[in-house]
Amino acid sequence: ISLIENDSPAATVCKDLKFCPTSMTVAAPEDDCATCTLVVGEVESLLAGNATEQEIVAELEKICALLPAAYKATCETLVESYIPQIISLLENDYPAATVCKDLKFCPTSMTVAAPEDDCATCTLVVGEVESLLAGNATEQEIVAELEKICALLPA
Repeated sequence: ISLIENDSPAATVCKDLKFCPTSMTVAAPEDDCATCTLVVGEVESLLAGNATEQEIVAELEKICALLPAAYKATCETLVESYIPQIISLLENDYPAATVCKDLKFCPTSMTVAAPEDDCATCTLVVGEVESLLAGNATEQEIVAELEKICALLPA
């Protein structure tokens, strides 16, 4: 929390915590990439449980509603406009790591030194903490909100 209180950007915080690669060049907004990675991971997890497209959309809408503002619009766009395409790619054994790159939500020039899911999750969590701190949330309130988000994340 001290890194966030010192106005360090989410990407810097996650790199300092070793959740994101330090050699990442970003051609697309990081928030879009993190959100897409989160959504694709959740779709992949739900597909593994034989969820229907309707069930996937319903789950993702719950996740989008809990996200900080920086992630919400991209999440909603992904749900409204890209779910059929994401499902199709994943069902055709397309690697989840490249789905967001092909959809232009993540840079194609990214070299990964840490798992992308860890980086996306860290960026999401730090963004949420930033948002809650801006609203003067207490540590207890921050923990409660993060627990809600974590409960919705793919395993």
